Amino acid sequence: MKNKILSLILITLFFFDICKAQKCASYEHSLTEQIQKYPEFYDGLADKNAEIKESFEAAISKMSNIKTENGVRIIPVVVHVIHDLGNENISDASIQNAIDILNANINGQGANFLSQTPDVFAKVRGEAKVEFRLAKKDPNGLPTTGINRVRSSLTSQPEPRDAVKALSYWNSYQYFNIWTVKQFAPQPDGNILLGYAQFPYSGSMSTDGVVLLASQMVSGGTLTHEVGHWLGLRHTWGDSDCGDDGIKDTPTARGPNYGISLNNFPYHVGLAPPPPITGPWGCVADSLNPAGEMFVNYMDYSSDAAVTMFTKGQVDVMNVTLEGELDEQTGLTGIGFREYMWSADNLELTGTSDGYQVPSCTQQASFKIRSGDPSICEGETIILEGNKNMFGIGNVNSFVWDFGDGNIDNSGGNFITHTYNTVNPQGYDLTLTVEYDEITETRASNLSDLDLVNASSYDSIIDIIIVQGSEQELLDMGASNISMFIDEEGYSLDSYWKNNQITTDSLAGAFDIDTFNITKVESQVIIYIDGSGNSLPTPDSVLFMDDGDSIYIHIDGSNALSSQDILLLESSEYVADSSEIYSTQFIVDYLDSIVDYNFYYDTTVHDILTYIDSTYLTPSDSNLINGADSVWIIDGILNNSDSVRIYYAQYNMDTTITISVNTDNASLSAVDSLMFNDADSTWQINAFVGWVDTVRTYYGKHYYTRYNGYYADTMFYRGNLAKKTYVAYFANSCTSSFKESNYLKVYPSVATSNASSYNYNFESDSDLNGDWVLSASTNIESPWSFNSNNSTSWEWISGSASAGSASIKVDGESMLVGLSTEIISKAYNLSAFTQPVIKFSWSGAAVNTFPVNELLVTYSDDCGSSWKTLGTLTAVESANAGLYTESFKPMVSEWRDTIMYDRVGANALKSNNIRFKFEYVVNGSSNNFYLDNIQIGELNNLNVNSLSNARLIIYPNPVSENATLSIENLADKNVEITLLNILGSEVRSLFKGNIVSNYHEININFDGLNKGIYFVNIESENNVIITNKLVVE
Repeated sequence: MKNKILSLILITLFFFDICKAQKCASYEHSLTEQIQKYPEFYDGLADKNAEIKESFEAAISKMSNIKTENGVRIIPVVVHVIHDLGNENISDASIQNAIDILNANINGQGANFLSQTPDVFAKVRGEAKVEFRLAKKDPNGLPTTGINRVRSSLTSQPEPRDAVKALSYWNSYQYFNIWTVKQFAPQPDGNILLGYAQFPYSGSMSTDGVVLLASQMVSGGTLTHEVGHWLGLRHTWGDSDCGDDGIKDTPTARGPNYGISLNNFPYHVGLAPPPPITGPWGCVADSLNPAGEMFVNYMDYSSDAAVTMFTKGQVDVMNVTLEGELDEQTGLTGIGFREYMWSADNLELTGTSDGYQVPSCTQQASFKIRSGDPSICEGETIILEGNKNMFGIGNVNSFVWDFGDGNIDNSGGNFITHTYNTVNPQGYDLTLTVEYDEITETRASNLSDLDLVNASSYDSIIDIIIVQGSEQELLDMGASNISMFIDEEGYSLDSYWKNNQITTDSLAGAFDIDTFNITKVESQVIIYIDGSGNSLPTPDSVLFMDDGDSIYIHIDGSNALSSQDILLLESSEYVADSSEIYSTQFIVDYLDSIVDYNFYYDTTVHDILTYIDSTYLTPSDSNLINGADSVWIIDGILNNSDSVRIYYAQYNMDTTITISVNTDNASLSAVDSLMFNDADSTWQINAFVGWVDTVRTYYGKHYYTRYNGYYADTMFYRGNLAKKTYVAYFANSCTSSFKESNYLKVYPSVATSNASSYNYNFESDSDLNGDWVLSASTNIESPWSFNSNNSTSWEWISGSASAGSASIKVDGESMLVGLSTEIISKAYNLSAFTQPVIKFSWSGAAVNTFPVNELLVTYSDDCGSSWKTLGTLTAVESANAGLYTESFKPMVSEWRDTIMYDRVGANALKSNNIRFKFEYVVNGSSNNFYLDNIQIGELNNLNVNSLSNARLIIYPNPVSENATLSIENLADKNVEITLLNILGSEVRSLFKGNIVSNYHEININFDGLNKGIYFVNIESENNVIITNKLVVE
């Protein structure tokens, strides 16, 4: 018997620690964990997956061509709103707004991009060129809004999480499925799960899509994050400490970031934190990533207000998912995992091409009881709540309630009270009728795509979008408000190094060049001497003196060039001016110094990259080169005395640039140098603008080395582009009526049944429709459910019983997750009883090692309006017979008896109007469950005393300090009760002695215990008879 305890402990541990707390549950093994936990649920999808796969293969084999709208790929969307008539039933307008935010974010147009993105990160902003559109045709080709509303209690804490997908689903190779719910099950560490997505190429087609909280759907940020996963992106930290997401332009991150914003930039720079901060910091040295972590990335966990962008590298991954990957050996591109979605064929089938008209009058009236069930006592008042806000403010012309008893309310109120004075156990019909106006829109890039004949009006909308690139690229687009942006302190991956040359000094238009070591190389150094006519300004001559390996060069300031000057310049000209070009095959080495540059001309064309040795620049510095299309790149770090006033230009092949430059260094250090060799730019003196430090020119063969996460300073241009969209408006007058037949049941305030006892053995199938009746489910099944023809329900069964020959059962094969089934009794007057109780027989089995379904027993003392818990058969108890691979039918020895009553001491069942309800709660797959021999009577007359029927109930559970152990059916038994830890070791002895009655309670103080999971163990006659889990908070 003790081996069973260890098995139970291991099962419970796995159940509670299956998934680490996440803001989003989209990580590498998340789906695998769910499949391991609920294998039968996922196995049950096999037929659906085969059906979808067959349809998909047939469709893609006929795919004629790919279609974009103005270069944008259109993705059809369907949103399944899983709700229980609460705030989670979000409006159509809220959903469309969420889609609009998603489209802006994924295309680099987030509302906070300009204000919250450091330039270093903005430089690598990606634009996916994707647009998500709500579908206008359903899978049957009928008009739709692209929004399905399904009422189900599964909206709250669905397990398995994917169970909501079985409630409503459109084939995922045609539609991007989004499901919204009220809340997920709590995470073990207390964190709140916001949403999750299924990665491409993983899982099954029948579960493909995104699930998220309705509250997060309307905010937009979580949806953008999950869509990133759906298109193939991982978290930026790679789901491990300092992990890798496989993308080069997202720097390494230690982990998820919470609460980080622009105020923290640069964040996590270097390996050691700045004082007084202690603990782990960045993942790489600051020399490899001076910009820190990209907390603005949508794939981080930063707040919606802080995340602003995807990168170009991330968009490349999305494109592989959407378009396929290039096979470098064959030169062919395969079909992308989601490529069919944006094909011309599919846009036609889903009604998402430009100009497709939105269906009209799709809003539906709906209402609910404000609190409680639709069951009251005569003379009581109900509060009804409609969905008036769903129709839009000011659009409702008429809002009429019909209460079914001859009374009508046309006041237009969304919250209505009504009193029912006449008993009607069959139920009154309730009807809400709404008349409303609406205006629908159809949008297109071309006016000719709109139906202007039937439109009420049309207009055009100008959206100002953000564009980035080189100055010429923006000019070619027709962009306006073009500005140059320079990252003054950060770095950008768009830079590259050109290696394999030495650092050199320039001889360009300088005097007092003092050197003793010039090295001859193949490249030429160009010397320009300013002059006009036959006279030269001071300085006016150049002296070259060759002394072995050293040459002394001096501009001596005399009025003429000497013959030696001319010979060394390899020219026959005696008079030089700005039109003359003198050249030598020598360059100055790193020990040289140069004072006072004049100017430099060159018209040759070379591709050359120059790096400025500096990191501390001011925003005003950039004003010096607002007209340049070149980029000077930082390499190195200056000391406190260094400064830079010229910078930032990568030379283009065919552009001449003029930039004002002045240097005034008394002497340059050994590591300093300035060289503009064979550039296509023009530099000239304008005015003194400050100190300039080292420029090192690496030239020669292009040698590209990309460093993951390494950034060098960059410059880019940003502008605005006007995007025009035409909109046709259609005015409609609509009526929607919603009727609930036999909805509100009204009962006598005092029950008429007052016998001394009641016994129901279900020997006749009519017994299930007599004193006990099936309760209508409040869940509204969708026609798009995987199991639209199945229904979880109690049913009468012959041939299996605890006593007699029949019972009622819930068929395991017909169970739908999230759809509970209830039977409710008639009302009993138990006021004359001393200690009224209810007794019943039951038996159940599991189909896996993780049973999750429960039997909840409740009672009502207000005609069924509200229900209070009487007791629960836990998941383990409701599968008491163990694991059965075939359809379970209990043997006599597998039946159990249980008595339930009010344990709080109030004897609440001693009332003149009591109803009982048995609710079988379907949280996952299970085998059959049986119920029989329900008895209502006095406690002393219905006693059960057997080890096999022993029960232990702990309340409250979880417990923080004090709890009560309620022990049933162990009268006159000598027991030992112990507390075990998760390893099965005894922590504390709780009780040792004789149980005096069948309903024995022991109060226990658990103060001093560490928080965690424990097990309460009851032994009798050297056998473990009960083990229950206890959670200490």
